[in-house]
Amino acid sequence: MNLDKAVLSIEKLREIQTKANVARGAIVTMTTLAKSGHPGGSMSTIDFLLTLYHMIDHNPRNPHWEKRDRIVMSHGHVSPAVYSSLATMGYFDLEVAISQFRLAGSIYEGHVEPDVPGVEWASGNLG
Repeated sequence: MNLDKAVLSIEKLREIQTKANVARGAIVTMTTLAKSGHPGGSMSTIDFLLTLYHMIDHNPRNPHWEKRDRIVMSHGHVSPAVYSSLATMGYFDLEVAISQFRLAGSIYEGHVEPDVPGVEWASGNLG
């Protein structure tokens, strides 16, 4: 992690807040359309997750960049937050993630999987 990014400017905080608001809408939409998911955990994670993504070294255009920092979400049931965060950071189209969330054959599963650009680790199911 680049510690120079540890102090975020007011402008950067506003950018994070704007992305968080977009992500919250996406979380509600994708879990509503899928009639399943964990919106509560995702909502409580989104600010932290987006702040962290703004502080690490990563490249949405090159998700497997060798020098990237990695975020591992052990509680994979917050996949709506992870997908929304990654989409607002430019890893993939948010509308695609919303429309394909929890559909059979989709990479946007109910628990995060490394098939999704930007996801480093499969979390598996709870329990």
